[in-house]
Amino acid sequence: MNIKEIKTLVNKGYKVHWKNENYQVIKGKNGKFLIHSISNDHYIGLHGLEGTEYENVLNGKEDDFYFNKYDDQNYQILLKNSILYRNSISAAKENRKYLVAVSGDLSEGAMGDKAELIPVNEKDRKIIKQFLMLQCEKSIELCYWIFNKKRSKSLDSCYDKLLLLFDDLCNIGIFSNKWQFRTKWRLITEYELSEYNAEITELETEIKEKETA
Repeated sequence: MNIKEIKTLVNKGYKVHWKNENYQVIKGKNGKFLIHSISNDHYIGLHGLEGTEYENVLNGKEDDFYFNKYDDQNYQILLKNSILYRNSISAAKENRKYLVAVSGDLSEGAMGDKAELIPVNEKDRKIIKQFLMLQCEKSIELCYWIFNKKRSKSLDSCYDKLLLLFDDLCNIGIFSNKWQFRTKWRLITEYELSEYNAEITELETEIKEKETA
């Protein structure tokens, strides 16, 4: 380390040593930087006397100056903050939600090679939940219809409610075409994306860009 780097680190509170931990660079009360021998309490200047030709000459080789950042309290604070930052980024990614097509027109291998993926916002949680629950209810009613060979009023009611909710989802920009109604959706997080061969379609990307413009 050169003189400037050493002074910068000391000013920031780091423990800078010369050769070994017995010799520590400190800043004296008069603002001058010194090398302190802890064992015998001896001091020498960090560099030559100011105002002379030696003021930019270190009392020692640059390679002999170091700081053990992992044992330094200030570094631990910085490290902790960086970990918290990374964790906050991870949490934000984990909180991202998507609707992924799992069956029907827009699922993988139906109308395209990949399933459709739609980013959704937390503010739309309630209506999305209602829609997904109605889709499940519709699937159950269809099973009973096939088993009993009789169409029930519950299925008709469920279908009508789905249509109304789908219209509402279109109005807020989540859905936009008839194929999405004929698709079964699942709500997933960012970390579940790797489990699906899915992508956001160009149409959906255009819609999101218009919303944020």
